[in-house]
Amino acid sequence: MIEGASRERDIYDSEKMYPPLSRYAIMFFPHRDATEPDYWPPPYDKDFAHDFRPPIITKEIWYMKFAMVYTGIETITVSWEEMNRMPPSYLPLLISQEDDSVNLFAYDSYTSVFASGIHRWKFSVEPGYYESWAISPAEATIHAGEILDFHFYLFRSPDSTMCLSASYIFEGTGGFISTDGRFTATSPGSGIVIANQGGYSDTAFVTILPCLEFDLPLALGWNLVSLPCNPPGHRLADILFGYSGNVYYYDNSLNNYIEADSLFPGIGYFVLSTRDTVLSIYGAAMDSVSADVGIGWNLLGGTSYTDHFDDFSTIPTAIIHGYPQIWDSGAYFEADSFAPYRGFWVLCGLAGTVRIITD
Repeated sequence: MIEGASRERDIYDSEKMYPPLSRYAIMFFPHRDATEPDYWPPPYDKDFAHDFRPPIITKEIWYMKFAMVYTGIETITVSWEEMNRMPPSYLPLLISQEDDSVNLFAYDSYTSVFASGIHRWKFSVEPGYYESWAISPAEATIHAGEILDFHFYLFRSPDSTMCLSASYIFEGTGGFISTDGRFTATSPGSGIVIANQGGYSDTAFVTILPCLEFDLPLALGWNLVSLPCNPPGHRLADILFGYSGNVYYYDNSLNNYIEADSLFPGIGYFVLSTRDTVLSIYGAAMDSVSADVGIGWNLLGGTSYTDHFDDFSTIPTAIIHGYPQIWDSGAYFEADSFAPYRGFWVLCGLAGTVRIITD
């Protein structure tokens, strides 16, 4: 829909060129059949690849056909893009000849099985259908190292709600946002998130606080630990600031310990300390972690909260044998719960994934 277009044939509309193939599937706008709606009289009674129209005031219908030229049936996908250029008050529907409809705001493609032949479809656009729109959350406070997803919603009385694809930008300091609305906080700051859809926009205010501080107690000697938070970066020197000792993780596939220069949530590490001390670690709190495991012993870590064995789930199910084993004061102990900074061993009978979710 553009300002200079008309509802009849003009310079913006172009004739459809059929492919020189024996098998194909194409879409076109049919204006050559006087018995069908939207007929264009000669010399414009042709099949068109484009049918541009002026901005609409009332509900508008485009009549289309799909030509399926092959033997038997085929699975065909129809896709569309750049829907963020359409005003969010519009209701855009793709309607099959069986009157099944697809909201083009809700999906970016439609896949179905089509028999060979001509299929009559419609494209319907109704302006003013959605009454309001808003970005959510409208205001947010997060910590550096955390991630927050923004969404653009359409509303229609009494209770119809649609989550719509939109484009996003961030104006401020302390973070950045992807075009699909995922905001990553990197440092203390603040700013405005702007969501744009079809020339309509809404804003949200974001405040980024410093990273949360978590304690990592270390006793003299070897300690089996894990990260109690998700730090902004993963370099060992940046996380265990001021620590100069040895850190090792266990590689299940090699059946061997490997010296670590990076630390990740969900993994257990042996840390050698020359004294009793408490290290401060900064990052975002975690209420869930997951880790891939192999057959045999695996060295894992938990969340930012006290974890219980009841919080464990696995894919496939029931692959853990016995309770986790923790290291304390030079010996191993079986445990059904452990502190957030603890590393632990689990024995697995199959390869898979272990996930821990705490309430």
